Amino acid sequence: MTSASPTSSAPLHEQDLAALTHGLRTGSFSAVELADHFLARIAASDLNCFIDVQPALSREQARDADRR
Repeated sequence: MTSASPTSSAPLHEQDLAALTHGLRTGSFSAVELADHFLARIAASDLNCFIDVQPALSREQARDADRR
């Protein structure tokens, strides 16, 4: 499995941690956008594999991260 490069145009859920970190640091996307992306994937999933999903708390923490 190859990892996405920091300049990858791959969807966020296909990028590795280094690429996501790079995207956040360079402003390619915000922490809120990243959280929303993964929250939408969780909501669309029929796997029922998450015990506790807290969208409001996730977005609040992402907004705090974006302010830093």
